[in-house]
Parts: sequence; C-alpha cells; structure tokens
Amino acid sequence: MLNLQIPVLVAILAACASAVPVAIPGESHTLHGRATAGQRQLYKNNDGSFNLDFVRSEMLHLNEKYGRSQAILNRAPGVTVAQAVSKLKKRGTESGIVPLIDFINNAALNGGQLQGGQGLDEEYYGPIQLGTPAQNLTVDFDTGSSDLWVPTTCPDCFVGSFDTSKSSSYQQTVAPFEIVYASGATAGTIGIETVHLGGIEVTGQSFGAVNVVSPAQFSFGPAMGLMGLAFESIAQTAAPPVVAQMVAAKKLASNLFTFYLSRKTVTGSVLSIGAIDEAHYSGNITYTPVVSETYWLVQSGAPTSNGVVVGTPYKAAIDTGTTLLYVPTAIATAIYSQIPGSSEDYVDTAVNGDLGTYYQYPCDSTPIVSLSFAGTDRKFEVNPLDFNLGFSTQNSSMCIGGVLGYDFSDGTENISITGDLFMKNWLTVFNYNGTAEGAPAVGFALSNP
Repeated sequence: MLNLQIPVLVAILAACASAVPVAIPGESHTLHGRATAGQRQLYKNNDGSFNLDFVRSEMLHLNEKYGRSQAILNRAPGVTVAQAVSKLKKRGTESGIVPLIDFINNAALNGGQLQGGQGLDEEYYGPIQLGTPAQNLTVDFDTGSSDLWVPTTCPDCFVGSFDTSKSSSYQQTVAPFEIVYASGATAGTIGIETVHLGGIEVTGQSFGAVNVVSPAQFSFGPAMGLMGLAFESIAQTAAPPVVAQMVAAKKLASNLFTFYLSRKTVTGSVLSIGAIDEAHYSGNITYTPVVSETYWLVQSGAPTSNGVVVGTPYKAAIDTGTTLLYVPTAIATAIYSQIPGSSEDYVDTAVNGDLGTYYQYPCDSTPIVSLSFAGTDRKFEVNPLDFNLGFSTQNSSMCIGGVLGYDFSDGTENISITGDLFMKNWLTVFNYNGTAEGAPAVGFALSNP
C-alpha cells in the first residue's frame, strides 16, 4: 500500500493551486496540449447545448497525435520495455505520488466544487520538478504519447516556462524536436536534464526543450507542458519516457504507475508511481495484456449496451491524454442501436477528411454501456454520470452521448481511443510486467467515489 505523507501532499497541492489558475466561467482560454483549434472550445454553447466544436478540436488533436506516432514507428525499433523488464533481477524500493488538478471546462466553481453538477472533466495535470536546482513546472500526463516537453522560451505563456540558464545540469543538443498542430508548430531542440516526479529522481532524461511556440497553443493553457507515459517506440526523442527510465534503473518498488481520476472536483485525483494506493479502489484489479508496446494498446472484446453484447472485438489505446471515449464508428452505431430513441446526430467529415460521428439519445433515459477486455469476462461500465454530455440543442429532450464514433487505424484495423470519460469510473494501473510472463498489462479496479 502506498504510504501517503499527508502534510507533504497538502503543501504540494497548495503550491499547485497558487501557481496554476483554474478556468473561470465565461473566460476564453486557448487549448493547450489536447486540442489545436486556437481559442479553447467550451464544451457547451451559451444556450446550454453541447458544443460539437469541442469534440472536433479533440478529434483534430487525436488525428495529429496518433498519426505522428505511426510515422515514428517506421524507424528501426529498439529494446522493448518487456525485454528490459525481463532482465531485471530485483526491484527498487521507491514509490511516490503526484497530486493532480482536474481542469473543468465550462465550470461554475464554488470552493473547488461545481455548482449544479455542471462542467466537463477535460484534463488532469500536475507538478514535476526539472533541473538543478529544481524548478517547479506543471504538465498534462498523457499515456497516449511518449515525450516530455516544456517551453524554455515563451514570453506569452500564461503559466511560465523552464529557465535553462538557471540549471547546472541542463545539457543542450542540436537534435531537433518538433510537434506540428493544426494551429501551428511547437519546436525546439532535444535537451537532457534531471527530472523529479513524485519525489523520484531521473537523471539524463531527454525532453523537448521548446523555444518556438504557437501562441494559440500555449497562451493561457492550464499546464506548462506535457509528459508522455507510453512506450519508447513512439517517442520523438527516441528515448524512454520518465517512468520507463525509473523501471530500467531498478528504482521502483513495483514496476507500475496508476491513475485515479476524480469527477468534477478540482483536487483529489492522483498519479501514483511504484505502488498502488488501496484507498482509491474497491474489489480486485483485473489485468488485460498489452498487445503492442506503442501506446498502452490492449485487446477489447465486444461491448455491451443495455445488457446486449454488440459489435465485434477491437483494440483500444488507454489514453489519459484524451477527454472522451472514441470507438470505431461501426461499434458506436451498434451501441446506440440498443438505446431506445437514439439516433445519429451529426456526421463530421471536416476532421482532416476522416469520419467522426456523434449520437443523441433521450435525456430522461439512463443507458448502461460496458466495455470488455481480453483475458476476463468482467464488464467495465461507463458511469452514466459521464455518458451524458448535455443537450443536443437548446432545451432539447435529446442529449449527446459520451461514446463517439471515430475511425482511426493503427495500420491494421480501426482502434478505440479510451480516454478519461471511461477511466473516471476505474482506477487504471499501467503495469510494465503485469502478466504472468512479466510483460506489460493494463489493470482496472472500481474507483472509490
């Protein structure tokens, strides 16, 4: 069980709260990290209906993020995490926690709580320390990518940047680093630095030292940068991500990290490293093996909609860097076919020519949609509190469903991108040797409220 040092945790949370602003209702913010359409899209329109542009902006980001990763995979593969872990003869003793802040889109806040249960849990971010002496930064933690990057020169950034001139351990290289978004490029060079995450030190960590930024991408963003936690094979730096470095260095008591994501409350979410905090879940942890050490990609079974098994199996990327839940369009259509009164609400062909489909259903109904994964008969329910995204139009009796149709291929088949909307109901364990053979696996346990 993870030993939580409460006074330390409270101090860290206080520091984060004072350093990182929370969105205020009605203010316009630019979207940092997740979406790329310039000004931040509020998830509801002024009339209270769901804003389809919010989903379109996230789909644009997913097209870029997952398409970029596929391009990187064309290079020669290195040693996989499973191969590295299999060589470990012993583990370390370290574990740590990172308190996360829930960035709530369109939220009316009162003492950290939502008024009237409004708002959408858009992004979970938290503190890291970079450099010597350590500088406090905030990053969005993303299991759907593999690079750490922070701005090093960004006069327009709302929450600052990393000052390389004040770090005695910073090493600059001439190797380029670039991420292209719809709203512009984020570019710089690959730097090497000491990182502290949850109190655990990693030396010699490669990261993107960004010195050319798109103003639409950075200004007023909730976090300074991004920390990718997927596998080395899709890293633009061609280097292991931070937690994988900890595993290779035999630092961790257990070779894993977990996410507990709260619902519509600014504080309370936690990233745990090297241990599992038993206070945040109930029952057993059920594991499913990773099928490709790129993203945390697992094999899903056919989902269940209102008690009926529908569709066919598909692969799913478990992605903390995505807000909603996207499945292949054929699967989404099958899910909504079992929800009485539901219909296709909108087909979006403007997302880089790809097809995104939104669905509506009667607001007074409570659809029960569950996912399944290889290796277990257990059903994993999408919480109805998260499934309803809001009215389809002003004062409508129809609401937009949180499962959306989106066709993205991993090169062999269309996959699901399973984001925070699902994980809010399930403590999620990313275990580098979670199978009996010591290979990576993802585990799920029912989150405590």
